[in-house]
Amino acid sequence: MGGITGMGKNKIEFSARGVIESALVNLAESRIGSEKFALALYEISDFSALRELVKNRAEALSSSEKGGLLKSISGAGDAGGIVSAICENISDANISKDIMRSVSAEIISNIDKSKLLFAGGGYCVEIEKISDFFGLEEVDKRLIAFLFAWDKTSGFKRICDDACRDASQSKLFAFFAEAVNSKQSEVSASIKRLRDKNIVEKPSRDAFPLLENEICEYISEFDGSGVAERFSQRLDPETNFRLSSFPIDSGDVKIIGKMLKSGEPHHILFYGEEGECKREFAKALAKSLRRGVYVPNREGGCANLTRTNIAAAMFAAGGGKSIALIDGADEFLESLPARIPPIPAGKANSGRKGAANSLLDGAKGPVIWIANGVESIDKSTLARFSYSLRFDGISERQKEIVIKSGMAKNKIGKKFFPQVKAVSKRYGLSAEGIGLVLDKAAGVSSGDSELAMNIEKIARAHYELLSNRKSSRGEFKVDWRFDASILNIDFPMESLSRTLENYKSAAGRAGESPLSFLFSGAAGTGKTQLGRFIAGELGRELVVKRMSEISSCYVGETEKNIRKMFREASRDGAALMIDEADSLFYNRQSARRPWEVSQVNEILAQMEMFAGVVICTTNLADNMDAAAMRRFNWKIKFSPPTFEGRVKLYSKYFLDGKTPAKEVEGELYSLDGLCPGDFYSVWQKTRFAPEKTDSLVIAALKTELSYKKDVSCSSSRIGFC
Repeated sequence: MGGITGMGKNKIEFSARGVIESALVNLAESRIGSEKFALALYEISDFSALRELVKNRAEALSSSEKGGLLKSISGAGDAGGIVSAICENISDANISKDIMRSVSAEIISNIDKSKLLFAGGGYCVEIEKISDFFGLEEVDKRLIAFLFAWDKTSGFKRICDDACRDASQSKLFAFFAEAVNSKQSEVSASIKRLRDKNIVEKPSRDAFPLLENEICEYISEFDGSGVAERFSQRLDPETNFRLSSFPIDSGDVKIIGKMLKSGEPHHILFYGEEGECKREFAKALAKSLRRGVYVPNREGGCANLTRTNIAAAMFAAGGGKSIALIDGADEFLESLPARIPPIPAGKANSGRKGAANSLLDGAKGPVIWIANGVESIDKSTLARFSYSLRFDGISERQKEIVIKSGMAKNKIGKKFFPQVKAVSKRYGLSAEGIGLVLDKAAGVSSGDSELAMNIEKIARAHYELLSNRKSSRGEFKVDWRFDASILNIDFPMESLSRTLENYKSAAGRAGESPLSFLFSGAAGTGKTQLGRFIAGELGRELVVKRMSEISSCYVGETEKNIRKMFREASRDGAALMIDEADSLFYNRQSARRPWEVSQVNEILAQMEMFAGVVICTTNLADNMDAAAMRRFNWKIKFSPPTFEGRVKLYSKYFLDGKTPAKEVEGELYSLDGLCPGDFYSVWQKTRFAPEKTDSLVIAALKTELSYKKDVSCSSSRIGFC
């Protein structure tokens, strides 16, 4: 099978029969006398001619054997029936073997040797297309054809299986070499080469290799197209985003641009949370560099990423004028199972790791890989990337571009822009989420009022569906009744206010610097409201994270969520508030489980690197890790309001700022321990009461206080309250 030089009359038509015929001619010298060889050869022969050949050999037999043989041959319907007729009607095993051998020899002598695939003088287009794509040698092409035909007939499969079952590697390669008319050393090198190029795989149950399914399908369904055409496609690099709209450092863009423009085999990894415009950035980058983009063909039978369609995209992009883009590469690159403890060294899925590494090593040009996470990718694979870029989300400018583009596409009026922008922020919508909300809302709405309602409803439903992975960006505002003078804290409020003013001006001059607070105290003492007040004073959005959003039952997932929340706050310049953060700062000296230590280590590391504002609240400061306590610039303890604070709270919640009566003040004086949260709870309970009197409110406040004392009593180990 030489190289393709034209469509001359010496062209060999590729078929499983032609491959089997070629292999059997080569195997004839050592196996022509066996029953299995005869069956394999007879199955691909013309049945009428085969029957006549056997009838001719029957003339030399005794009359009884001849009669029985001829009768059996006449009733045979296939090659197996012919072989059975010979064996069952001839008593002498040597004679039956001689007949099968002589019939086989005549069939082989009649084969046109110029049409044999393994004779070295012809070629067939299907195999040559594969050879051109992968850069194969002659012995590689022969082995591909041989492996393709392995199980196409029962007789040929039986010969191959029997020869390779329980065989040593040396005997296996010797059989292959004999079948394809090559040297054993060449076959050994070829098998390794074909595995490295992901053309064959080695199953665990047997020693012999199997041809990749996609290669088999390509040969079986050959339509004249090349491998690159079948398994890759050119991507339109058009995008709604300009390169400058991405929150990517210009230095990163410059480095990546030079690597892509060089045409050298650089591997670049874009990773981050799902739906964060990594693909759009890659397209914008390619467009700015005037480079084409090839991606794996994932249509029809190629729906998933495979070694073949990845290799096809990389091959198609080779040459320096294009880029291969491999999106959704997590599963292919990963060699460690996700969401379980790390596998000990040497126990990872070395097969997957080896497949990924060999594919990366064989690249001829630049490749951009896109993944959501890197936790399960082996370090040896990660080490092969020339550069990596982590995506922490799309910028506000990009969100505006996505919103405007989606509104224009669905013919939604500009007056809806503020609502869509607010909704996207409130529910933390990705670019894809924004597009989905606008598409669906426009499709089911008949008027402006219905459209406004449906935008909110669909966005909320989308958030609730993804709430295990996405966090809401609610508008956390300070309660209009909040008064800093009501708070009973162990630090002067005036000093805190001046600190915030100085920090705000310093941050504007010299960039970000860390500012961390630890609020400790009983529930309802005003910790959350002071956090919102601080964010408002600094002119920052407040991102509130609760432990229910951060904690996960999967090992390693909590640490991942910790990293994510700090990245989000850093990206958006927001103040980060972690509510009820007790378990994140668990005292490591008392830890009993490894994950308790790793979570504390993770949040301490993130706080060390975070250059913004972080506020943590806790009811159990005494249980916190000593190293964690040192991370906080400000440690503020909250106690229930003083008598004066309780009077102010009563005035704000129940009297619209008016001074309460002396009798009410007297009652409030005795209610030591009431907190702002208690006043808010009673206000909610009584706000719609038909007759809201001071007596009703005071009674409700006393109930709240008695409940708190009962709870305290029930938690005591011994004694009286």
